[in-house]
Amino acid sequence: MGNCNGDDPRKIYVIAATLACAFLLLYTIFFCNVKVTQASFHFFIKPTPATINASDALPAQFEQYKKTLDENYKNNIEIMDRKVTLLLTIIGIAVTLWVGINVINSSYKEDIYRMKEELAKSQEQIKKQQDEINEYNKILSATSSATQDLKITLDNLIAMLHPR
Repeated sequence: MGNCNGDDPRKIYVIAATLACAFLLLYTIFFCNVKVTQASFHFFIKPTPATINASDALPAQFEQYKKTLDENYKNNIEIMDRKVTLLLTIIGIAVTLWVGINVINSSYKEDIYRMKEELAKSQEQIKKQQDEINEYNKILSATSSATQDLKITLDNLIAMLHPR
């Protein structure tokens, strides 16, 4: 039967789910290198100032610019990947907790309905037994009255047979 004491085995499932979600969140934060800093919010390329000295330096500067652009692109993609992973983990934890709480509430409701049915059956049985007791009391009262009448009749009969 469900009760609010600590011996309810369904609470163990909610506690286990909560601990699993917390472990998943900590794992994601510490082992997936999710770092939310001001540096992770830069999405624009900030190229270093370059001086064009000669026409031969232009392809090298272009390659350097291309390399910087590629690095920034990879960094931004990696940062976004970490943020999406963190967001999905948090959503997963919230959904898991929500489902766990709904399961517990549902099972408590089932217990309450079952207890109401048992209470109604018990009340019916008590009413039947009360009716039987009332009927028995009526019979006992009638028997007592009949016994009293019989005693009076026997006393009168004895008095008539043995006058004083």
